[in-house]
Amino acid sequence: MGEMSNWRHGTLGDFCKFQAGSVFPKKWQGKRHGAYPFIKVSDMNLGNNSIYIENANNWVDGSDLPQLKAQPFPPNTTVFAKIGEALKQNRFRLLVRPTLIDNNLMGAIPNQKFVDPQFFYYAFSRFNLAKIAGGTALPYLTIKVLSSLKFPVPPLLEQRKIGEILRAWDEEIAEIDALRTAWVNQKRGLIQALLSGNHRFAEFKNQPRRTLLFGDCAALNKKMVVPSNFEGMPYVGLEHISEKGLSQGGNSSKISSEKMLFKCGDILFGKLRPYLRKIAHASFDGICSTDIWVVRAKKGIDQRFLFYCMASTPLINFAISSSEGTRMPRAKWNYLARYKLAIPSIPEQRKIAAALETWDEAIEKLHALRVAKINQKRGLMQKLLTGKIRVKT
Repeated sequence: MGEMSNWRHGTLGDFCKFQAGSVFPKKWQGKRHGAYPFIKVSDMNLGNNSIYIENANNWVDGSDLPQLKAQPFPPNTTVFAKIGEALKQNRFRLLVRPTLIDNNLMGAIPNQKFVDPQFFYYAFSRFNLAKIAGGTALPYLTIKVLSSLKFPVPPLLEQRKIGEILRAWDEEIAEIDALRTAWVNQKRGLIQALLSGNHRFAEFKNQPRRTLLFGDCAALNKKMVVPSNFEGMPYVGLEHISEKGLSQGGNSSKISSEKMLFKCGDILFGKLRPYLRKIAHASFDGICSTDIWVVRAKKGIDQRFLFYCMASTPLINFAISSSEGTRMPRAKWNYLARYKLAIPSIPEQRKIAAALETWDEAIEKLHALRVAKINQKRGLMQKLLTGKIRVKT
């Protein structure tokens, strides 16, 4: 068991300089190349930006800086959201090049005489920003509060070793992420090939397919219920649906307004912002948001096959094209009902669904492995950053 007797006990303000980002007027946004990336909160979600900011949607040139009245933050700065709902997501990122950040972000520039940037990133990311924030309706962070937080650090050589160890874990997790993403993309391609008939199983190769409208294949369940009448039944909102699957949300008895009732086996499709691909096959009975369609297959259509039809990129794109509203676009059922599907025989439908389920099972195993690795890393991180495990230098 280690101890912290030779650690330096100070505050965050002793080891870094906090600095808010700059206003980024719309007229300067949209440039895809330049000398400096100018990142917004949304850039944290871009590919390859899970730890290091490597991609950006907006760039500026050095000649733009005087007019923007902004200066880039140096590499090794840890950046994070400082206001609004975004800060509750507790996302931290490291800069790898001089980068400008907008005024919804803040940067922590480590003093490298006393703290290793990689160690600082991991140690700082243990703080729960939502608990530190002031405000209620609009949470916010202040430099004064952040600077006063206690922040013990081991000797510099040990910091570097800890940073290297945790980075190695993150690289392994990133490899799992990359493999899962590749498999998801391959599965999407296979869905399209199987549904379009470009790829057929040998035993069905010469069988004709029927062209049917989506509305002839799928029925929309419109049964509304008062959740408080269903004590203990799980509630599912859009936030509980992702391509990774469906998670049980809160208790429906705490919700007063009418919602949709669904059964195990139903297909749940998020009609709000359909480009988010919020679709899942329910594995339990429950109640869901009215922004979710509850869909069941009609006679002659296999329910699992219908699920993959609805998860296909062409159908998703068709749903997107039907959407109304700019800020909160919603797909329209009557429009989607006109989408044309090439429907094979029931045996072929079932074989297609079974083949795609095999892919889903493999992808789910990768997701489970990722979750296990993240939990193991968190446990190790807790011990390394509190001195319960000491590393040799």
